[in-house]
Amino acid sequence: MRFFLALTFSLLFGTCSENNNEKRFKTNGSLPTKDSALILVDAYKDTISLDNPPKRFISLAPNLTEVVYFLNGERGLVGRTDYCDYPPAVDSVPSIGTLGFYNYESMVALRPDLILMMTFDGSSKGEYDRLKELGLRPFAIAEGSINDVINGFDTVGIVLGRKHTAGQKTDSLRRIVMRIEEKAASYDPVSTFIVIDKSPLMTTSGGFIGSVIESAGGRNIAADDPIPHPTYSRELLLRQDPEVILVPSSSEKVIDEFITMYPEWQELRAYKEKKIRTIPQNLIARPSPRIVDGLQQIFRILHPDL
Repeated sequence: MRFFLALTFSLLFGTCSENNNEKRFKTNGSLPTKDSALILVDAYKDTISLDNPPKRFISLAPNLTEVVYFLNGERGLVGRTDYCDYPPAVDSVPSIGTLGFYNYESMVALRPDLILMMTFDGSSKGEYDRLKELGLRPFAIAEGSINDVINGFDTVGIVLGRKHTAGQKTDSLRRIVMRIEEKAASYDPVSTFIVIDKSPLMTTSGGFIGSVIESAGGRNIAADDPIPHPTYSRELLLRQDPEVILVPSSSEKVIDEFITMYPEWQELRAYKEKKIRTIPQNLIARPSPRIVDGLQQIFRILHPDL
């Protein structure tokens, strides 16, 4: 049940056309570079220059794969991971393994122009360096807020030559987020605890998931913890007594499993008021376009009378 995906981009760019992916990129002149190159600075502070959108690229993160399809940019997708399972059409794309178990030989054989990947709290730096050693070109994406996530969709659109499509779609997503945030701001924040893992009981203190909870009108009870993914004791959760507990799962049966494992939860107001609720894991775990659906669901859970 662990999930540590979130999205933020650091870049310098100008304009490009999606009507002809063979057309040259143009920079804004912010960096010294040759004409017509797109300059990008990734999460590891590496700078890459692209003369054209990549004709062949690999996605090493499920959320980025979803973004690619969301922007209709899948034509050049030649590789993905085992966990890249949405949309279903991605099943036809060859898999190159999973985080920590990549088949580097297969990746090299696919001859990608670019590899999109997440930083996973920095734990993927070894894979990132390995790709560079093999002469491949990785582009790392780090954590961020829900607004950073949506801005990131625009960046992926620019990289793939889908700037116009990305702009239209992200504007729609931003309007939805803004409406929810405006509604939520009219009410007192709802104290919320979200489960990341159940044994030991683990949550998140902030990052992307914390940002979604806040945007939906929640107050993450672990927000002040300096540890990104703190372990929670039974006593601490009872003492903080959140109004809502969110469990990322597609099965309601998981709630019974938690009550069996933690019978003292029956003392919590979230239990007494039937506010221990599930939310599909991929709607909150992945900083993909579906996160807006997750945001809407969490908002309805926190504010059921609206």
